[in-house]
Amino acid sequence: MKRVIFFLCCAAALSWSGCSKNNDGINPDQLIGKWLLVSEYDEWVNDRGQIEGEEDPYTFEESFYIEFRADNTGAMWNTNGEPMGNGLLVEEFEYRFDSGSRMLYWGAGGGVSDEDNPPCIEKLNGSELVMTWYRMDEGQRVRDKSIFQRVD
Repeated sequence: MKRVIFFLCCAAALSWSGCSKNNDGINPDQLIGKWLLVSEYDEWVNDRGQIEGEEDPYTFEESFYIEFRADNTGAMWNTNGEPMGNGLLVEEFEYRFDSGSRMLYWGAGGGVSDEDNPPCIEKLNGSELVMTWYRMDEGQRVRDKSIFQRVD
């Protein structure tokens, strides 16, 4: 449940684009499949994108799965069987990936991602997916990083 709230807060936060404009190493077909959130942490970055500090990875008792399908639909569900933020056990969504900017746009339960603050796919390969969001926290630019492992 905390992860869903985290993602909803990120979607509402002030953001800057932080992805590289090239598509080196990102094959969007590798996004298709089921992923488990395994770690999250924050990095404080300056205007040049340099890391000035970071918070240790979060420890959490629950996590969630996210599945991306070839027909540009997907689903999310908690690992503990609890309902998602909207009360549903499985939350369905549609998505699109912009390979030029490496931004992932999807909507679920009021907007996990939106046009103003989409996550950037920082890393994507056969076993790992790393997504980042930017937000402001007490005047500092923060990069929220979520690390997923493929489970299918």
